[in-house]
Amino acid sequence: MKTKAGAILSSIRIDRRSDRKISVQLYMGLRDIILSGGLSAGERLPATPPDTGERTRRVADDRARCG
Repeated sequence: MKTKAGAILSSIRIDRRSDRKISVQLYMGLRDIILSGGLSAGERLPATPPDTGERTRRVADDRARCG
């Protein structure tokens, strides 16, 4: 399951030149995956994204919003 969840996060494309905040892009990407059935009920995402740092805080904020 870890590999699948990691692949799910890797499938979200972030455009750093976009007017939308990265946290909003991540939220929308996760939302789309959930609504399309790509993430099953109860399936866990990795505790941290592949690259840590500032993005880690944003992921935590987005998870709280989805919660």
